[in-house]
Amino acid sequence: MSGKMVNEFIDIFTDQYEFIGQVSKEEAHRNGLWHRVFTCIVINSEKKTMLLQKKSPNQYTFDRPNYVDVAVGGTF
Repeated sequence: MSGKMVNEFIDIFTDQYEFIGQVSKEEAHRNGLWHRVFTCIVINSEKKTMLLQKKSPNQYTFDRPNYVDVAVGGTF
């Protein structure tokens, strides 16, 4: 897998959440365009820990492979 998202388009919005169109995921990230995301943070309150994941070096992740990120997240 090359790591690049091929033809993955996402909805973009104004800062007032008005739909204005679709662009590629990479273009939205590159240009700082508003788009929907989902984030799940997993916390173990007894152990006072948070579950994180290390991003794959071969997957498109804002050009930041090997970074640590929340347990689950993505655009929709």
